[in-house]
Amino acid sequence: MNLGKIREHIDHIDLEIIKLLNERMELGLRAKKFKNTIYDTERESQVLERLKKYTQSQNVIREDFVKNLFTEIMQESRKYQKTKISLIGFQGEHGAYGEAAARNYDPDLITIPCVEFIDVFEGVSSGNLDFGIVPVENSLGGAITQVNELLIGTDLIAVSAVKLQINHTGMILGVMPFFSIFRATIFILMSIGSSR
Repeated sequence: MNLGKIREHIDHIDLEIIKLLNERMELGLRAKKFKNTIYDTERESQVLERLKKYTQSQNVIREDFVKNLFTEIMQESRKYQKTKISLIGFQGEHGAYGEAAARNYDPDLITIPCVEFIDVFEGVSSGNLDFGIVPVENSLGGAITQVNELLIGTDLIAVSAVKLQINHTGMILGVMPFFSIFRATIFILMSIGSSR
């Protein structure tokens, strides 16, 4: 392994750390909905103790470094939890069209990925999410049957609709370029008892 490869690997790890820190902050915001108070000294002590034990099995990282790092991470998480931030769930991973539509609707919302459409509905119904965003139709495939069936069986209300234009560009067998443009209609959902 040469210096270039080592640095490339470090850069990859740095990006993974950022991604994981973002996921941790999202989970902290979700945990806020289940807690009576933001600062939980007992929980934070447990986290630091667990990390201290794990650090003892590592050969490079020092305990004081890990303690300082995670104390700072938990402090930052508390700052986010103290603010009035609304969470919007979407189906898919970060970068999905649902997230793009959510950012188009309100860039100040914190987007939370959900595995399935039903997870978006259940998250909003339970109060774990403030809003949900789901596609109801697109100009290529028509109605999104699964979402429409979920809409029929829910007490959630659609508070807005977003039109999202989606452009695809690619290659077929590496030789013939193809382009597709379609539009999706996406509903923003919230619980009847919620207010914004």
